[in-house]
Amino acid sequence: MTAAQKLPAQVIGGGTNNVRLSLPYIVRYLNTYVVRPRTPWLDFDQRYTSGSYYASPSSVVGLYLAGTPFTFSV
Repeated sequence: MTAAQKLPAQVIGGGTNNVRLSLPYIVRYLNTYVVRPRTPWLDFDQRYTSGSYYASPSSVVGLYLAGTPFTFSV
C-alpha cells in the first residue's frame, strides 16, 4: 500500500511528517519503509539529491482489528 498521497508534495530541508492510516481488514504484521524515486536529470541544477529517510515504527506485530488507526513518523 503506497502512502505517497498522504505526504506533502514537497518537503524542503528536514523534518518529520506523520502518516495516519487504517486498513479495512485484520492486521497481524505491518512493515514500513521509505523510498524516494529517482527524478530525471533535466539539467545541471535539477539532479537527483540523495538523502536519508526513516519510518517509525518500521514494523507492527500483533492482532489489530479492521479499522485500527496506525500512525507512522516519516
